[in-house]
Amino acid sequence: MAIIPKLTAEPRKQVTGTSYDAKPAIAPAPNSYSEIGSQQASQIRDIVPELATKFQQVQTYKKMKRSDASVRSGLRAGKSPVLGAEYYIDPFDASPESMAIAEFVGFNLFNAPTVPWLINLSNAMTALEYGSATFEPVYELREWAPKLAQPTANRRKYTMLRKLGFRPASTIASYNYDDNGGPEGITQNKIDKDGKVKKVDIPIEKLVIFSFEGEDNGLEGESILRSSFQNWFYKTTLYKIDAIQKERHGIGIPDVEIQAGASENDKKLAHQMARNLRTNEFSYIVRPPTLKVGFAKPEGNLVNALESANHHDDMIMKNILVQFLNMGLGSGGGGRATSATAADIFLKAMSYIANLWCESINLYLIPRLVAYNYQTDNFPRLAVKNIGETKDFQMWSAGIRNLMDAGVLTYSHETEQYVRKVADIPLRTEGVTDDELAITSGKVIPGSGESTGNVGKAQIGGD
Repeated sequence: MAIIPKLTAEPRKQVTGTSYDAKPAIAPAPNSYSEIGSQQASQIRDIVPELATKFQQVQTYKKMKRSDASVRSGLRAGKSPVLGAEYYIDPFDASPESMAIAEFVGFNLFNAPTVPWLINLSNAMTALEYGSATFEPVYELREWAPKLAQPTANRRKYTMLRKLGFRPASTIASYNYDDNGGPEGITQNKIDKDGKVKKVDIPIEKLVIFSFEGEDNGLEGESILRSSFQNWFYKTTLYKIDAIQKERHGIGIPDVEIQAGASENDKKLAHQMARNLRTNEFSYIVRPPTLKVGFAKPEGNLVNALESANHHDDMIMKNILVQFLNMGLGSGGGGRATSATAADIFLKAMSYIANLWCESINLYLIPRLVAYNYQTDNFPRLAVKNIGETKDFQMWSAGIRNLMDAGVLTYSHETEQYVRKVADIPLRTEGVTDDELAITSGKVIPGSGESTGNVGKAQIGGD
């Protein structure tokens, strides 16, 4: 009889009560089971006044996103591949229990919460502009039964995910750490329905935190906009200079000559009139005979503020790896091959972001969700595909064909099933034994609830 594992507070660490010990080649050092150092980095204060504190950073990055079309379009372009990708649940194995657990997890992520999956994913992507995105999972008791893996199963009450409560970056007062730099939780400025603020501590066990490039900043992460702040600042200033040039000097540089016999009031009037000359549809001059007004022609090369602004605009887009969107605009150039190469690198970077989000869910949410309902530590995994994989698939399929043409690979059932699995094609079931099918099982993916047959690949359906 199999021993049912007992799960501790950490669901990934099961206790079975075994009396067997591993037989090591050497005994571990006495300090192997303790942590001596700390992973927390020294805090280096940002020298830019607008970015001195976390709250000021959130305000500044929101201002950048709201006021600059390139910042906003760059972020949208960066998030689009992640938001438009296909997410699915990969079961631990092809056993009926694992398939039922995968269906359960898929339902909890894609169907059960009060907030749609894409909204949760969109909130997670705010880590790009603010450095991190924090969620507090909230559960509820709810009836459910698997429809695909175990169609005849009875409905039971499960601890299911009611929502992934988003905790905005502007409300997080601090991230709290232990003596070794490990996360303990956050302190949030909770805002109630009356607008009153109350500080609350949320432990790390109640959190799912998605951090972007947080190697030095811990859970806070670092905004992708930080490295383009300087370009945004200069670009904004250059736009102001260009507007002033057009308003002030669209008619040329005012040249007021004070004639002999001019009074002090005439001199004051000359200065005031020169300062106030603007280009608009009502521009005109009324002058006394003691003043002579003309317009001087500037000598030399005039400053082209827009040209410099376009440079900084390109740098803002390049910071998010979407500079290829500017190719062909203004003075920008670049061929199709250059644009395709840049887009390929960009999609690889966004695939990393999507996988980072999946790993956060796999590490901090799915094990606890499964452990609340099943006595197992065979956890399924959230995975993602269709982010820049077309070119890789073309190269892979060409390589497989070349190997087969050369006789290095031979056609067999195992080869066919492997190719079908990698290509995401339903596995061949005709003439295949159950054992062969279990070895090459498929996935569980969100969709309409229709089964793809007895190939170990099922769609996540509604309740």
